[in-house]
Amino acid sequence: MDISFICTNIGDKFIYTILIKQQWKFSAEFSGYIILLNKNTTGDIILASIEIINIIINTNKNLYNLHYKMYLFTQKIINFLLKKNNFLKKKK
Repeated sequence: MDISFICTNIGDKFIYTILIKQQWKFSAEFSGYIILLNKNTTGDIILASIEIINIIINTNKNLYNLHYKMYLFTQKIINFLLKKNNFLKKKK
């Protein structure tokens, strides 16, 4: 599966800018945040849920049959303390 990935700053305006620049219509993150650019310019899980329901209705398949080939990957978030943060400062 070939899926493009770009890391951005947090916030709708940053994600929106990348979507427009890349000519993409969809953005998502692990927390469930989803932007469907052809429907809205901000993240909206209710809208995403309605779109999933539309897919279920239009394909006449249940949710299990739609996702059985989907592979889940374990994610783990680790916070850590930096002793020196010099590398975070912008170089002049």
